[in-house]
Amino acid sequence: ILTASYAETLETPQERLVGNLAFIGIDEETGQFVDTRTGGSFNPVPNPFGLDGETTRVKQFNAGLNSVLGRNTFGIGAIVANEKVEVTGEEEDVIQINAAYIRQLSQRLALNIAGFYENTQFDEDDREDDDYFIGGGLSYALLTNLTGTVFYSFRLRESNEAEEDFTENAITVGLVATF
Repeated sequence: ILTASYAETLETPQERLVGNLAFIGIDEETGQFVDTRTGGSFNPVPNPFGLDGETTRVKQFNAGLNSVLGRNTFGIGAIVANEKVEVTGEEEDVIQINAAYIRQLSQRLALNIAGFYENTQFDEDDREDDDYFIGGGLSYALLTNLTGTVFYSFRLRESNEAEEDFTENAITVGLVATF
């Protein structure tokens, strides 16, 4: 399935924080999180911009290709976006390439792998960041409407400003109930 979209929005920090959560769905065949707008894998970070205290104008183009082959689901995508803070005029430009793979190991157990590369350019201080993310985990259908998940992720940021560099390792454990 090939998908593409373009949107221009004005966003407050609160809208940005909860906006993506409205589009989480569960695939009835695999029990995996899906984006209800595209039918593809759910991306927990679809908007590449962080939170700030001002209203922002976001212009974002998304494109993706998703396929299901037997017990395997593949997805690749790209984001090209611009964010402008309305009050200050500061801008960020982002290009992201992402990929995801889901393998249904059994009727109840699935393997999830995801990754992305993202380049962000900030106009106010000539800063440029390169972010690398890779993660993998398992989800297990405990009941027909309850799924347990465990996910490990690694994220590395390399910036032309050394104080913006970071490395992050995270383990996330969760339960998802559908009603």
